Amino acid sequence: MLRTEYPTRPLECWPKMKELRRTLFREYWENQDEGNPLMLGGYGNLSSLPSGVDGRGAGLGIYYARVMRDRDLLLKCHQTMDEMGYGPEICATLRVNLASMFMGFQMRSPKGKLYKPDFIIEFHICDSQSKSTQIAWEHYKIPYFVLEIPLFPPERIETGKDYMVAQMDECIRWMEKVAGKKYDDEKLVESVYNEWDGRVMWSRVAEFQKAIPAPLDQKMFNSFATLMMWGPHQQPVADVLRELCEETRQRVDEGIAGVSTERCRLLHEGQPPWFNRAFLRYPNLYGASYLGSAYLWGLWGAFHADADGTWTVPLTPRERGIKLRSREDALRSLADLALDHSPIVTSHMVAPQVAATVKMVKDWHVDGVVLHIDRGCKGQSAANAETRLALRDEGIPCMVYESNNADPREFSEAQVMDRMDSFLESMGLSRLEAYSSGKDEED
Repeated sequence: MLRTEYPTRPLECWPKMKELRRTLFREYWENQDEGNPLMLGGYGNLSSLPSGVDGRGAGLGIYYARVMRDRDLLLKCHQTMDEMGYGPEICATLRVNLASMFMGFQMRSPKGKLYKPDFIIEFHICDSQSKSTQIAWEHYKIPYFVLEIPLFPPERIETGKDYMVAQMDECIRWMEKVAGKKYDDEKLVESVYNEWDGRVMWSRVAEFQKAIPAPLDQKMFNSFATLMMWGPHQQPVADVLRELCEETRQRVDEGIAGVSTERCRLLHEGQPPWFNRAFLRYPNLYGASYLGSAYLWGLWGAFHADADGTWTVPLTPRERGIKLRSREDALRSLADLALDHSPIVTSHMVAPQVAATVKMVKDWHVDGVVLHIDRGCKGQSAANAETRLALRDEGIPCMVYESNNADPREFSEAQVMDRMDSFLESMGLSRLEAYSSGKDEED
């Protein structure tokens, strides 16, 4: 019997997170029935903005996780896109969501009612994301608004914030027109406070992963990330993230591990193959565990990224004593969040991504890095080849594999796992005689 090296236990806030996900899913369908807008786009980025008209959204579709668990349905989604002439240059995740639209189940509730979204709001960080929402706009023939998240050098960042505020103010006036509702600035202010709180809590949890042993593993993060998709601007989401943060702090104080046999700490850069639920736990067989990644933490978190790649977590506006008294105040706070504290904005740029990963290895006490050359998300994986060279120069072990985060036709499990075996063995690890992770806290 394998001796447990570190104590571990389930997260106490886990049941609350799962119940909140069910509630948010149900409320999504009820929102339009209650006379409020149902929207597409955004993926949780600056989710506060539609709150003034009670808009509900969850990216380009809420059935993505369901499709990832159903291999036959997943393959049918890709086949549908192939037959319609949409090639592999489209982001694989968005390809699946667009297929759900063309196949007619994207906006069909579990009770069978077919809904039509009222409008689309998209934040232009990723070209493929913006283009995909344009395809949805053409399909549904509904109003469509795109906000650009601009890239400005530090010395001109205030100009960028002015530009962001002007765009968001224009979007608000557009929402009033297409939703037929007066925009509620008080709801915006409260939502901005919540969004900051939720994203900072997410970042603090990521910082707690610096502890040895790490209090969580990456699959735990992935499950809580679904709350971020719905939007941290919602008070219940921010509250659960605060509970997660406090519980993770307590786990660090007590030495509670996410993986009881941790003896090797890994980062996984890029999206994992979402359809393979065992992938992220595979290193556990060797006593290794994934802590997270710059992608996972940067997509939903609030960090300030320094030139050398160091990520620091800011205080929230509430903690800084900042009073948001008007629409202008709230929008400027959102612009600050987007341009000063959202690493995802520069994640498609090679130099910042390389610097962040190399520095993260040092700051999070990482032993090795797994880099995904992801044919399904070319933007996120663009820097990984250069990252490999930078890690090699620093003497940091790394492994590269090529696959697709959402298309099993491009994932060779035997080949990737064989490469993983060799990588872990090259680091002096061997398979544990016995291993049990207990109940799989995934979904």
